[in-house]
Amino acid sequence: MLSPEGPCAEVLGLVLDGTLTPVADDRVLGEYEEVLQRPSFGLSPTTVAELLSALRSAAQVVSPSTLRNALPDHADRCFLECALASESRMLVTGNKRHYPGADKFGVSVLSPRDLLARY
Repeated sequence: MLSPEGPCAEVLGLVLDGTLTPVADDRVLGEYEEVLQRPSFGLSPTTVAELLSALRSAAQVVSPSTLRNALPDHADRCFLECALASESRMLVTGNKRHYPGADKFGVSVLSPRDLLARY
């Protein structure tokens, strides 16, 4: 959302057009809501609501198992848990370093560019 071009925008476009299906739970969707409301994005409340509605509609909502002490930052855990609950077992993030050891759970951590190269 910070840039209308580039790998992140392309991945978002593939999600919104139904080509890719994200996996999420209420915690992940809540994190997206909090982040999208930050002033750095400059999004109106209407735009945030529309985007969140589209993401909720596109997402496969899961109820993942809890991984205790799986990551250095507890706040990142929900993303790993959702990736583990997904069929693809992929986690796409611009912060790959936040997920050390994800591979021991069988989860591949990819940057948006990595995902597009695989796609």
